[in-house]
Formats: sequence, C-alpha cells, structure tokens
Amino acid sequence: MKIERPYALAAGIAVAIATVLPPLDAWAHRSLVGHMVQHLIHTDIVPPLVLFGAPLLARPLRILPAPLALFASLAIIWGIHFGPLFEASLESVPLYVLVQLSFLAAGFLMWAPVFDPQRLSHAARLGYVFLAMPLTGFLGFVLYSNRFPLYPQYVRICGAGALADQQAGGELMWVGGSAIMFAGFMLLAFEYARHESRIAAAPP
Repeated sequence: MKIERPYALAAGIAVAIATVLPPLDAWAHRSLVGHMVQHLIHTDIVPPLVLFGAPLLARPLRILPAPLALFASLAIIWGIHFGPLFEASLESVPLYVLVQLSFLAAGFLMWAPVFDPQRLSHAARLGYVFLAMPLTGFLGFVLYSNRFPLYPQYVRICGAGALADQQAGGELMWVGGSAIMFAGFMLLAFEYARHESRIAAAPP
C-alpha cells in the first residue's frame, strides 16, 4: 500500500492510541465531557489524519455509496449513545474496546468519501460535509437540551452534577464537533477553489 503522507498516518495512529490511555481514558470513565473529547477525536480527528496519510485505505469503503456511508456512521453513533452498549461499556473492558472501535469505524465510514476522489467530485465533497455538519451536531444538541441524566453510571460518579456534566458534554459535541466539521468544509472549499483555478488556467 502506498503511503503518500507518512507523517499524517503516524500522527493519526499516535492520537488514536493516546486517546485510550490515561489521563484521557480515566477522564472519559468519570465524565461525559471526557467521553465526548474521546469520541470527537475518534470520529473527526483520527480518520481524516489516517486517510490523508494513506488515501488508498478509503477504497475498500467504496462498497457503500457516500449517502449510505454517512447515515450508517450516524446510525452507529446514535445507536451507541441511546442504546445499552455505552452504559455497559463503562463497566466492561471488552465492551469499552468495542465502543471505541465502533467510533473509529463510524469516523472512517463518514470521512472515506471525502478522501476518495473517485467517489465524489470537489463540489460534491463540499455538499457532503455541509450536510454532515448539522446531522452530526444534532446528537450533541439532544444531549445538551435533555433535562434528565441519561447515564446512571455518570449519576453515580457525578451525583448532583451529572446533568450539568451531560449538558457540557452535549454542548462540546454540538459546538466542538460542528467547528471541526466546519474547518474541514473550509479546507475543502479552498481545495475546490484551487481546482477551479487550475482548470481555468489550463490551455484550451
């Protein structure tokens, strides 16, 4: 496999490993804010770094059309947060590993079309990320706006502060996740402008 930018691939792998080690790992077990930091890194930081470093890794994911890949990614993320798996993973190491791998899988599903020029044109990539921004941020908004703690494990740890912790975690995912996606959108817009400039400058 050709690695076009080994520094980006190495950075993505290093960040993924650091995310599941202390102190971030311990923070994620005692606070939803820590979990959301971990979550955003696994879905929105690691996959873009890895795919930027080794774009060929995106090819096997062509099996899913881009819209289906996006909604499959969202289904994984929503299913974990509003199903029994997330709560159980806070007390089980194997389930915890499964959740982290699921977040990575969701991130790769979502970002693979952006780094595979044979799947989407420059303009389509812009539209794809523009659509993904509110869809990914909405989960954070739901957690932020909920008036009852959703996770008993964090209630046991945080006590009366569990709701505030949940709202802060939701706000981080809502605002922070949207900011990361917007940064990606702007980079794609810049690349699209460069692409159009090269076409305009090409001899007839």
